[in-house]
Amino acid sequence: MLGCAAIALILSALSAQARADAEARQPDDSSKATGQAPSKPFKLTLGRYQYSAGGNGTDLNLRYRSGEISSWLGVYHDRDFGQQWRTGLERAFTLFEGVPLSLQLSGQAASRGFLGGSMTLEYGEPWFVSAGLGRTNNKSYFNLNFDPNDAVSAAFGYRAESGFSTYVFAVRDNRFNPGQQNTHWVVKLPTASRQRVTIDLQHKTGLGPDRREKDWALALTWDFRDWSIRLADDRKQNFGDVDALRLSVAYRF
Repeated sequence: MLGCAAIALILSALSAQARADAEARQPDDSSKATGQAPSKPFKLTLGRYQYSAGGNGTDLNLRYRSGEISSWLGVYHDRDFGQQWRTGLERAFTLFEGVPLSLQLSGQAASRGFLGGSMTLEYGEPWFVSAGLGRTNNKSYFNLNFDPNDAVSAAFGYRAESGFSTYVFAVRDNRFNPGQQNTHWVVKLPTASRQRVTIDLQHKTGLGPDRREKDWALALTWDFRDWSIRLADDRKQNFGDVDALRLSVAYRF
């Protein structure tokens, strides 16, 4: 697994450059849609996961965004779980003209009979709050969100026009494993040349397979013009017994 010293070194380097270039302006490409289609609407992501119990996982995902609508098609595989295809659709709605109130709906289907969906209501700008609810049909599914799917969520944060944003959000299972909760603190820092650094520090608490778990995860993402790279060190992934080191590379076109 990624050692604490390596994480601290990477975090320090990313934060130093981000602070030096913080005044650079960059549009925010978060899920809060602008209603305008991006110049490169496709994003192809390849993820490779190394598990502490041995073995690897591979995730390939193609995402398309047009205005307030996003769709995706992907496949995941590892030696223990096997293979699972998935597809989904997401749309954001501005509920009242001139009022910073939006509704985001998401639906997903996967092989092995899985179905799931979520809805999130968000209010405010640049300061915002949100609340959401997710549900599945409890079919076999390898969770690549790494947060509980049958859950309630809440967030509070700030988005600046420069592209800087910071927010805290919590996702808490309220159906199958009540009490499992992931709490994230996310900071997005624009840098020069339309680049951006994202730091996602996560704390998780809740019952695992044998005992109550309490652990941390850290994900670092660097977005370039067309490429992005993400490295995550996730302890007790999906509240299981396995730690995971994940590396993902994405290309926009």
